[in-house]
Amino acid sequence: QPNLVQLAKARLHLLSTICLPSVLHQSAWGKFLWVIRTDPELDNEIKKELVSMLDEHGALVRKDENVEESALTYVIGSNDNYVVSN
Repeated sequence: QPNLVQLAKARLHLLSTICLPSVLHQSAWGKFLWVIRTDPELDNEIKKELVSMLDEHGALVRKDENVEESALTYVIGSNDNYVVSN
């Protein structure tokens, strides 16, 4: 849905007000990787807003004196679906 910019903006709003705060306040935050998949053709301004929002909240890179800097969140543009089983 790369051309539905208003829908993408509404989803970003939901991410910023509900999902992101919930994930960031989990007691296990920083002990797992968060993968956010987007449409590879997503509007560039929306991609920039998404990455900026994650960066502003410290969700992209762990910056800790005791741990080497490491990625916490990956934003991936992909239409590939994979099934992972136990």
